[in-house]
Amino acid sequence: MIKCYFAVCLLIAGRLAVGQLTVPKDNRYEVVSIKPGIPGARYGQHISPDEVRLDSITLAQLVLTSYGVSKDNLIGLPAWAFSETYNLDGKSAKIASPGQQWAMWRAVVEDRFGLKFHRESRYVSTFELVTTSAKIDFPATAPGTCETLDPNNPPTGLDPNGKYILPSNCRLVLAQQLPNGVVDLKVNGVDMKRFAGILAAYLERPVFDHTNSTTLFDVHLKFEKDRAGGPSDASDTPSGFPSLRDAVKKVGLSLRSARGPVSVMVIDHVNRPAGN
Repeated sequence: MIKCYFAVCLLIAGRLAVGQLTVPKDNRYEVVSIKPGIPGARYGQHISPDEVRLDSITLAQLVLTSYGVSKDNLIGLPAWAFSETYNLDGKSAKIASPGQQWAMWRAVVEDRFGLKFHRESRYVSTFELVTTSAKIDFPATAPGTCETLDPNNPPTGLDPNGKYILPSNCRLVLAQQLPNGVVDLKVNGVDMKRFAGILAAYLERPVFDHTNSTTLFDVHLKFEKDRAGGPSDASDTPSGFPSLRDAVKKVGLSLRSARGPVSVMVIDHVNRPAGN
């Protein structure tokens, strides 16, 4: 899920962080309100230690984030799950971290939306991240320049006085959506394995690291979002910026098309929730 501060969106650890969390055994949402969203309203989230309010969220967004699965690895959700929105309010029995609160929505989805699913391995189209030169042309991360990101307690973007700031944690993705359709992507202290996972969020296809690099890098890329997956010359794009695939070529990397087995989440049953 995405938190936005002044048009800068934070994707925690390449959208996989929530999937690494464990649902707390001694906590749950005791009170849950589910109401239809307002047509045309923008998504928003309001998180406190014992309450989460999600405005204009689709069921697809809720499943993707609470189960920590990527869109390309989720199969079988009906069309309405991607278009109809809901306003959700959950009050927990005990205080929980933001990551635990997201994981606790799984029980709500299974109870109120009747979600049933299974996991299986399927061969799907993928990308392999490979090197095209002797050097990956990102600057190496200097020791001590960023703090380790805790996915169980991600940064709030607020300083002690309540002022908005941009966190500088290692592996925290800062993705700014510019008005001309360009993504300004920054992430410090990231290895190529996690960088591949970040790329997958834009390519909507699994990306696997084949660089054999263990170096931590400070990444900064600008690319045209609408042409992220396809090769393009920057002069041919309305924004004048390259596609994501061409942007990574400029730093000594390449995205090679492939196919391989991937664990996917297959939806067996889901329904619209009953009214409160």
